[in-house]
Formats: sequence, C-alpha cells, structure tokens
Amino acid sequence: MSDTGADILVSQSIPAPLRIVFAVVSAALAILMVTELSPGLWPISLVTPFFAVIVGGGLVVLAGLFLTAVTGPGETWHFRPGLVEIDQRLLTARQVFVVEPGPGDCRILRQEISDSAPSWHIVIDRAAAPMTVPGDLLERAATWLISSARKRQGPGLVSPGFGSEQAAEEALALLLAKGVTVSSDTVS
Repeated sequence: MSDTGADILVSQSIPAPLRIVFAVVSAALAILMVTELSPGLWPISLVTPFFAVIVGGGLVVLAGLFLTAVTGPGETWHFRPGLVEIDQRLLTARQVFVVEPGPGDCRILRQEISDSAPSWHIVIDRAAAPMTVPGDLLERAATWLISSARKRQGPGLVSPGFGSEQAAEEALALLLAKGVTVSSDTVS
C-alpha cells in the first residue's frame, strides 16, 4: 500500500518470475503430454477413448495454468473521495467503478487465513456499472471477462488486502468522504 498525497493505492499481483515459470512449465508439460501419449490416440483402437480422456483433461488443466500465468490476478485500487479506480491486469483492460457513498454500501472485512497474518479488505456492496474507455475488440473482450469474473465473486467488489485495520479504515474514510458509518465483518 502506498499513500500519494490525499489518494491511497493498494495492489496485489502474481510476481513476474512466477508468471514466467507457470507459463513455461504449462506449455512444456502440454507438449510433453501430447507427444508421449499421441501413440495411444492414433491409430484408433479400443484404448483411444481412455487416452483421449487423459489428454483432454490434462490439456484443460494446463490451459488453466497457462491462462493464470498470462492473465492472472493483478489489480491496483486507487482510492479517492467518492471514487475508487480499479486497474486490472487483463490484456491491459482498465475499469473505473463509481461508488455511491451511502450507509451500508461499504464495509471492512477481516480475513484470517490459517498460517498468515489477517488482512483487511474493503467490500463495496453496491457499485455502479463500470465505465470503460472504448477500445478495440480485444480490449472489449477483456473488459467483458473482468466483468464476468466480478459477477461470479458475488454482489460486491473486494479490494486487495490491507496490512492493518487502520490502513483499511483510512482508505474507506477517504472513499466515503468521512460521512458514513462503517460496518466490520470477520471471515475465517
């Protein structure tokens, strides 16, 4: 998290070296699997369906790993009074969400994960539709993918984790322009 004047930035992403490792390993394993198991696929025989299920399942899993490496979670939340800009790394697509500062719209969520320190997130329950800058077809497709992922997460937007409750409260106070009561939840 960093503080730039009156604005607050918080971000999370998969480190670039780990992305490269995921991409290279998944591509290499896909090539290895297809070359090693292709004799079971052709010529067609009684064992072809068995090998087809193995190869198909493996390719689906490896494609997911490769897509995670290429388009994995990487986003920055830029908090301003009454506005949060969410820059998401998915084929350079950018979305800006406008928040209505009203009672109950935003809350702080404490999340405890088994072996790490707790983190605090800002949850925006009701956000206006994303405003995007018109772009080419590929950028619009990436924006649609981001919106679809957000809808599957639930009714609200969840920020990357803050290291302390005080930092989350400062960002929320800035977002809501210090005029709204804040609720706090805990998730284990």
